Amino acid sequence: MKNAIPLLLVLCLIIFAGSFACTSDTKPEDPVVPEEIDKPEDIPEQPSYTFLLIDKKVFTNRRKGGVKFTHDQHKDVYKISCKECHHKYENDENIWKDTDSVQGCEACHHPVEKQGNVDKLQMAYHKNCKDCHKKLAEEGKNAPFKKCNGCHEQKT
Repeated sequence: MKNAIPLLLVLCLIIFAGSFACTSDTKPEDPVVPEEIDKPEDIPEQPSYTFLLIDKKVFTNRRKGGVKFTHDQHKDVYKISCKECHHKYENDENIWKDTDSVQGCEACHHPVEKQGNVDKLQMAYHKNCKDCHKKLAEEGKNAPFKKCNGCHEQKT
């Protein structure tokens, strides 16, 4: 018992000193920002753009996470015409106009089954993005086609 009091005091002193060692005056690290999408060399630095997360819950067998799409960057910086993605076909011609309303892709593209000559939703997304990026890369433009995880978020 005689040795217990000094031992208890030493233990309290160690805990008290340790609490100061665990604190820091440094601020936490900056949040991790998603990988910047490559942009053509001749385009000046632009303000950061927000991402539009394409992450449809209708996909029942989802092996990959959603896709962070920079809609405004594609429109403003890359000068991609709205009709490149938004469409309404009549007689195999895209008659969609910038003044037309925008519907979600799943309004026409069923998530599970192909309907007539209309692709399933996932195929429509993949064709639209991948075909455009491949075409631009073939033209020597900086629009790299990336493997799945270049676009899709990692699932946790």
